[in-house]
Amino acid sequence: MSERQRPNANYKLSKPDSKYNEPINEDELVFYYNREERLAKASKAVRDIYDAPAAKPRRFGLFSVLVSTRPNRFIFGTLIILCLVIFVLSRIGTWDNVYTLDGNRIAVSGVRSHGATVLTVTKTITGGNLQNVHSGAVDVIVAPADDGEVFVHRMFFSLAEEEVYSFVVPFDVPELEIMMVTHRASLGMVLRPD
Repeated sequence: MSERQRPNANYKLSKPDSKYNEPINEDELVFYYNREERLAKASKAVRDIYDAPAAKPRRFGLFSVLVSTRPNRFIFGTLIILCLVIFVLSRIGTWDNVYTLDGNRIAVSGVRSHGATVLTVTKTITGGNLQNVHSGAVDVIVAPADDGEVFVHRMFFSLAEEEVYSFVVPFDVPELEIMMVTHRASLGMVLRPD
């Protein structure tokens, strides 16, 4: 059985095989690139670039990137203003407890008083199309968030533009779960009475 040979064993290689752990003699290495010769032949502008002192690298920072250019500053400012507007509107209660049920806009609020909670439901009709607006019985189911007791109340919506309903539930708790049910849809919410 003959010893296995490389496929290119018959070709004259530029360097004979060597083991990888042998040190390489640097005198035998040939470099075809000489930086000093190349720079000597280069234009004055290229030599000035290489002769200039190295610039100190900038530290990366998120804030410096956000305000580095005028468009970035504009977008950053717009985001800050939008965040502030959303925060202010959510704190003054513009978006709290407003829902839609069968074409009716429902706003629910509550006040805790003397061991009970007075709930106020304000119904307004959204849009001008009265065919998609529910009128009739609406069952309201109220339960404390941490208890199994349930209170059921029935209201009757009409086609009036705005109606206000108030009723008392026998719960004096910081959080109520409310469900409103019509014959076509239902709406669930969590209310934190004042």
